[in-house]
Amino acid sequence: MNNRFWFGNASVSWEEFISSYWRKKPVHVSAASIEEHVNSQLADSLTTQNLLQLCQNELIESRLIDLKDGEYNLQFGPFELVELPQDSMLMVQGLESHLLVISDYLRHSFSFLPRWRIDDVMASYANENTSCGPHFDHYDVFLVQIRGNKLWHLDDGHHKDTDLSPSAAIRLLQDFQATEVVKQQPGDILYIPPGTGHWGVASNDSLTLSVGIRNPTLQEMISHLADRIGDELDTGLTLDDSLTTQGNGISEQITLTMRNKMADTMLNPSLLNQWFGVYMTELREPELISIPDHKLTDNDIIDKLESRQAIRCHLATRLAYQVTGDKLALYVNGESYSVSASDLSWLTPLEADRQVESHLLAITPDSIHVLSSLIHSGAVAFGPPGTNRR
Repeated sequence: MNNRFWFGNASVSWEEFISSYWRKKPVHVSAASIEEHVNSQLADSLTTQNLLQLCQNELIESRLIDLKDGEYNLQFGPFELVELPQDSMLMVQGLESHLLVISDYLRHSFSFLPRWRIDDVMASYANENTSCGPHFDHYDVFLVQIRGNKLWHLDDGHHKDTDLSPSAAIRLLQDFQATEVVKQQPGDILYIPPGTGHWGVASNDSLTLSVGIRNPTLQEMISHLADRIGDELDTGLTLDDSLTTQGNGISEQITLTMRNKMADTMLNPSLLNQWFGVYMTELREPELISIPDHKLTDNDIIDKLESRQAIRCHLATRLAYQVTGDKLALYVNGESYSVSASDLSWLTPLEADRQVESHLLAITPDSIHVLSSLIHSGAVAFGPPGTNRR
């Protein structure tokens, strides 16, 4: 995390947030922090009708949660709805991959977070006294109130999955004891760390955006790393131990040899760096990005660069770069690319702003090769300055 920007009118400073709240306890970090023009764009794009239309799309993950006879019920979209059902909460996920206004909101208001750390943005829409029950998440979340109010009941945290009800259809805490109540109004932002129990009860026409921070478990990462190593490892490599002991037992020397060989393979710095970049930029929904029908030649790309067309990320694209010594690696949508240090001049704004003016890109064979790969994978595209990104 960095303090390139922090919420306007924040009730706590960046330094206070990092030292006292990040990964420790909830905090109401800001009030009225959404600038008027941004709030207007969000309100126009996230009307009830637009949300109901979004949840009809089979490529957009959506859920309905309702409470009947004391039981929470869960349904998965897509849904054909003309209005929100009574006593129901509608959740629509991955909005940053579908709506330019959400992607721009992240760029505008959440630039203190590396974009590759943001998992997704979810909208929760509900009416009077509706909720999804007391629960906790394994990741950090910033809750942004767009319209209406929401009353958040919070506890002291430190929850584990064993605290969840085994019979509930959703992640529901069995024993929830609130120690704090926070009322969110439009423009308010509430930070909640992993493991903290929270229960939000909506007012009429309540809309909340949840900006979730990607926080994979060690189990998930080790499993993914092992799969990647297994796919790439030379199948001829073996333990290759020596017959140095007699008897049928497994000697300590054999297990030491095994540990060393596995550690040398799995903890190779170069392999780990590349794997992590690939892992953290993998797409949640790869089907959102399609390969362009028209293939551009290198000369076509050079012509577009010289005509000052902008390079823009697809809304769903996940991108990060890593500097290691004098080497620069680029990771885009789960693929890795070797690039030169001079490419930082255009990769830095492309990662931060999701777009870059073409004059910042040096026209070299290596740069054209990388840009060509990104274009033909659908990760980026050319467009006149000021046009919307896809």
